[in-house]
Order: sequence, then structure tokens, then C-alpha cells
Amino acid sequence: MQTNREKVLDALAFGDMTPAELVDFADVSIRSLYNGTPNSLKGLRDAGEIHVFKWMRNTVGPAVPVYRLGPGESPEKPAPIPNAEKAKKYRHKHPAKVRKAKNKWRAKNTEKVNKQAKVSRAKRIGIPLVQVIDPLLAIFHRRPEQQNG
Repeated sequence: MQTNREKVLDALAFGDMTPAELVDFADVSIRSLYNGTPNSLKGLRDAGEIHVFKWMRNTVGPAVPVYRLGPGESPEKPAPIPNAEKAKKYRHKHPAKVRKAKNKWRAKNTEKVNKQAKVSRAKRIGIPLVQVIDPLLAIFHRRPEQQNG
């Protein structure tokens, strides 16, 4: 029976692999790859038996290491992609979905948005807010000089 260390090294003899590919190909659990023992990926890296060949990016998650058999210089892990950049890419790639979601949100929040627009317009041109929010209530809150005229 082979140990996990032997299984991983045998799998990497066939070529470069990510941890997910090692789980499938070497028939080991993901926990055993990351448990910190000498048979884990970190233990194999520290022993100089494998190294990170490169980092791959998937569409939404963090960068994934690609391991290669043998000693070597591991490149530095790239910085994570900020959420704003991910969202910008998504909006660019799926404009129809974004438009549909915006229209759905607008339909649900039209009254609230219209009220906010009225309030911001009133502030901009100097109309008292009570008059914008409720014209009937504004009659009772008029200043004395406004009631005579």
C-alpha cells in the first residue's frame, strides 16, 4: 500500500497538477494535502521534492498553485483581485443580466427612488423639504409671512 506522499509524487511524475487534480489523480483527500505533516504539500515543498511551478487564476476565486515534481524556485503568489474589479469584469461580460437585474430592482424600488430624487431636487433648488414630502402638511408649516401672500 502506497503512502499519500508516494501517491502525490507518482501523480506529479505524469505532469504538473493543481491540488484539485492531485486529489482526483492520486486518490488522496484534500485534507491530507493540507494537514501540515511531512506528507502534505507543504512538507513535500519544504523537503524540496516538489515546488510551485506557476499560479493559475480562475474566474472568481483566489490564485491556485500548479505543482511540479523536483526542486525549483516557486514564484510569489499573486495578489487577490479586488471585488470591484471582479464586478466590473462581470458587468462587462454579462450586460443583459445586469440590465435585467437593474430593471427588476427599479420596479421594486420605484417609489423610494422617486422620493429620493424629489428630495435631492428640492435641496438643490431650495424648496422646503416638507413641501416636497407632503404638500398638505406643508400648508400647516408655512411661515407667517407666506400665509398672507
